[in-house]
Amino acid sequence: MARRPALVLAVLLAGAAGLAPTATAAPPGSDATALTAPATHVVQLRSAPLRITPAGGVRVVMWNRCSPGIMPFELSVGVYQDGVTASKTLLAGTDEMPACDGERHRFVVTVPRPVTGSFRPGTAQIDVYVAAYDEANQTDEDASDSTFAELYRPKA
Repeated sequence: MARRPALVLAVLLAGAAGLAPTATAAPPGSDATALTAPATHVVQLRSAPLRITPAGGVRVVMWNRCSPGIMPFELSVGVYQDGVTASKTLLAGTDEMPACDGERHRFVVTVPRPVTGSFRPGTAQIDVYVAAYDEANQTDEDASDSTFAELYRPKA
């Protein structure tokens, strides 16, 4: 029994030192393609009160974390309140996108004022969707979140 904890400790230390394999290799002579470990991509909305801007939009705060090698190409945020809606879509190449380096990053998107109606202080639904390309696995990854948050107008 004493050997099992030692073996587990050795495997854990190898992983912490970066010696653990990061890909599953295909058996020699097989037609199977080697796969890289799945990438992670998580987006989380702030559920704390959100500010209505002087122009009538909403400043949405979120956090994004994704593995290195993930390339976000679209980020969309929507705000919905009592039939009033507005959204903002960002595209890679024309807009700033969240960084993907394995760390959690704060990201702010200001959704413009609605075309019809207006946001008012009170509860609103906030949705975010981030589409990204996983270069290592050659697949698209997506992350989304939805929450209810209180909207407020700053005091003048």
